[in-house]
Formats: sequence, structure tokens, C-alpha cells
Amino acid sequence: MKVSLNFQYPAALPEILKMLADPEYRKYRLPAGYVKDVRATEEAPGQTRVVTDVAVDTKDLPANLPPAALKLLPKHPTGEVTEVLRTNGPAQENCTISLKLAGIPVEVALMMVFKDQTETTDVDLQGTINVKIPFLGKSIENKAVSKLDSLVKLEVAAAEKYLSEHR
Repeated sequence: MKVSLNFQYPAALPEILKMLADPEYRKYRLPAGYVKDVRATEEAPGQTRVVTDVAVDTKDLPANLPPAALKLLPKHPTGEVTEVLRTNGPAQENCTISLKLAGIPVEVALMMVFKDQTETTDVDLQGTINVKIPFLGKSIENKAVSKLDSLVKLEVAAAEKYLSEHR
């Protein structure tokens, strides 16, 4: 399922790029206990890869998921969020995000394209969410997409908190 939305980070682009490249930011973005490890590497000038290992307890998943879908999940799903941040100059700054969950047939591929607005940063988020579970996949995708606005609000709140503590 394709996703598309826009939001705004509460700081100028240079600060946002620095924040997104900082492994510590993941602790602001994700609930306590979810982050197991974070690795950041500079792959090339202007390109940083941040890989976050996560673990989730199924009790923290949305209660409105179809019961049949919950039965297919491991009790403590683990996964990997990979972000590749590109800072190659004006009009080229972006971040690709992919999510892999062990034992769960889900593919998430997103791209954030940034536009500096001097004191804020506009973000155009595009991508796909695919759940490859027969008969249930589309229902789960619809529920996931319906939560994106809430996730964006949490992302902006995490950025505000991080920036207030790191300026």
C-alpha cells in the first residue's frame, strides 16, 4: 500500500540532519526498552547509515489487530530499522527508511525528502507498506496507514525533546 504525507520538523535542516545522524536520537523516537542496539557508519561523504535493532512485546501492539494476525506473530518480535541519510547539498537531502521484522512478512520502504524553511524543515514522506499475509495483509496495511498521522506526531514530539536537550 502506498503512503504519502507531509509534516514539519521544528528546526532548520542542518540541525535536523545532525539529529537524524545521531544514534542517540533513536532513544527519543522509540519507547523505552525497544532499542537494543544502534550502529551508525559513514558510508561515503554525505551518506550515513544508521541501523537500529529493535525488540517489541506483542502486548504493545494495537489491540484492534485481527486476532488471526496476532496468532502469526512471535511473542517478542525483533527487527531492524535501517536509515540512510544523504546530505549531498541543497535539494539533495533525503533519508530512506526500511524495516525488516524477523519472522513477520512485512516490508516497509519509505523516503523522506527535506526542504529547509530557515527555522523549520518540511518533510515529504513517500513509500510503501506491504504485509504479505493471505486474506489479512490488506486489513493490516490499512490499520498501519491509519496510524501514520499519530506516528508523525510522535516523531515531531521526539524531535522537539531531542533538540531541546541538544542545542
